[in-house]
Amino acid sequence: MRHVTIDSGHDYNRPMREAMYGWLDRWLRGRGDGSPVPEPEVRHEDPALLRCYPDAPSRPATIVTIPTFAHREAAARIAAVPRAPDHVQAWEAEAVAIRAALADEVLGGLPQAAPPRAKVAFDANRRLWTIEMSPEPGLSLRGFLREASLREGEVAPQGLVILSGEEDVTPESALAMGQAWVRAGYATFVVELRALGRLKPDTSEVAGAVDHNEAEWGIWIGRPLIGQWVFDLLQWIEVIGEVQARVSIGANAILAHLPLSLHGRGATGTAAILASAFAPKVTTTVAEGSLVRFVGPVPLPWSSIRMGLIAPGILKLGDVGRLASLTAPRRLVVVGGVGTDGEVLPKDQLEAAFVHARTVYGNYSADAALVLKTSLEEAGLPPER
Repeated sequence: MRHVTIDSGHDYNRPMREAMYGWLDRWLRGRGDGSPVPEPEVRHEDPALLRCYPDAPSRPATIVTIPTFAHREAAARIAAVPRAPDHVQAWEAEAVAIRAALADEVLGGLPQAAPPRAKVAFDANRRLWTIEMSPEPGLSLRGFLREASLREGEVAPQGLVILSGEEDVTPESALAMGQAWVRAGYATFVVELRALGRLKPDTSEVAGAVDHNEAEWGIWIGRPLIGQWVFDLLQWIEVIGEVQARVSIGANAILAHLPLSLHGRGATGTAAILASAFAPKVTTTVAEGSLVRFVGPVPLPWSSIRMGLIAPGILKLGDVGRLASLTAPRRLVVVGGVGTDGEVLPKDQLEAAFVHARTVYGNYSADAALVLKTSLEEAGLPPER
């Protein structure tokens, strides 16, 4: 084996090729000493001569573009998924199989044990707890816990909200991100997930995807990034349950018995929808500005959306709207949902994306628990006391 380093871009240039020729000559053909072998000059063919169909009119109608082909195949998979059952018992039996397949065959496996005991530190000036945890060996994540703003006479917060997003999580950003919830009487826990914010690998954008490389790595190891984000969220839920018994937050001391909510923004909102399927402790899930469908009525480009959301095989189980049914009958709030082109869906298309979930929630007589709106304000979040 020989390691040759050549400073170059994303290519396989002539010095690289000539080094390989020499190596192959020595070890596969028994010739030379392994030194680079000069490459003969190559005459490039006229691209027009290489085209199967030189222009659009000559191309048969059966030949389609890759986006059109992908959309057609994806739509066929969605069409093959069973419709929502008309009663709760049938859905709950179906949901058991969907959860198992989602966890093991799509997301790459979920936590089998709680993480080690988290490290906790208190910043008295900011009234902010820093919590560090290791969701699995070799990885450390941070979160910031803040007490609620209680009114006179109130003895406990309205609830505890775990918030996540794509940006860096710092004490300052945590204070800003949770401010509205704090004013509404909720304790907030702003957490970071792997490969986002400060933990995003220093990789360049590829074809408009800011996380192309790390998303690709996740696929290679059978653990797509969205599965790893779900993994982290589930571990954070375990951590906050353990930490609540250890910290006293002034008037917010009784945290262990508070209603628990998940609020994800951007890519983490889609992850929150999937995580809630495996977290019965979560009473409310909020997805803000998040991808809510992989397949729309027409082919669309993938733009302004993290590639880490792509999980091979997910459409065999359904689109986001069907997987969201696993949260029923607990509250699910989707605001400003977007398509693969990064554009916010109009209200009618948002409803169409969640028609399966709407049926399942109806079976539970919990129609009001599924909230589909275009903004947090329209959804009444954070709620007024």
